[in-house]
Amino acid sequence: MIAGIGVDLFETRRFSKFRKNPEFLKQIFSAAEIKRMGETPRPAYPPSALFAVKEAVRKALDKDLKPGWFWHHIRIDPGLDIRLTKNIKPLTFRKNFKMIHAAASRGRKFTFAMTVIEK
Repeated sequence: MIAGIGVDLFETRRFSKFRKNPEFLKQIFSAAEIKRMGETPRPAYPPSALFAVKEAVRKALDKDLKPGWFWHHIRIDPGLDIRLTKNIKPLTFRKNFKMIHAAASRGRKFTFAMTVIEK
């Protein structure tokens, strides 16, 4: 059963200018995610795709998110494995989420991500 669907699409160049801002990166990504970004020159999922996945997850969870959540509470591990942490982790149990599926693509002009939350 599907509990939520989220989609995000934006111009890749919009994200490129923010990527150089360390404060922006700290707001959006966990320390582990930032570290992985710097480890390989051409990661499987570039930062813009990871941001799009986080935004798609946020949209899929929209009505369930309460004040006090932060972007880095949505963790993306290698392979687009998504973990909810801190104050949004209880949603996983309370809403009986089994898995959050994700797909992402980054092109020259656009970055796209889609997530599906499965119950």
